[in-house]
Amino acid sequence: MKTTLIVFSLLSSSLCVAQGTTVESVALYIAQQHNQNQKNILDDMTVTSTAEAVGKNVRITNILRVKRGLSQAKRNEFQIALYDELVPKACKTNLENAAFEKGLYYTFLYFNTYGEKLAEFIVNKRACGRV
Repeated sequence: MKTTLIVFSLLSSSLCVAQGTTVESVALYIAQQHNQNQKNILDDMTVTSTAEAVGKNVRITNILRVKRGLSQAKRNEFQIALYDELVPKACKTNLENAAFEKGLYYTFLYFNTYGEKLAEFIVNKRACGRV
């Protein structure tokens, strides 16, 4: 998914902002940059990808074209695959991010166009310690 690459490009560009600012302002900046670049994120599968800053959390919500009524097993498989792809990239990108060291974290939410939750996971310093 193109979303993954764009999100972490934006995260990389935000690292220089982290020095001398609050974690909350960095989260807000990342969310704003994500939303400004949304059209570059969309692809055949991704209908929308929006971000919002909630304190130190950047919540990225993706709406995907996926059929209705996926089994729990398929949703679990999807979540594991996404987690395995995104977490190492996020951890590498945030390796020297002062805001990440001070508590910045990301919540990734995935829904289909019918409103069914496909996946949700958090990327934080603790998750990076397990990678």
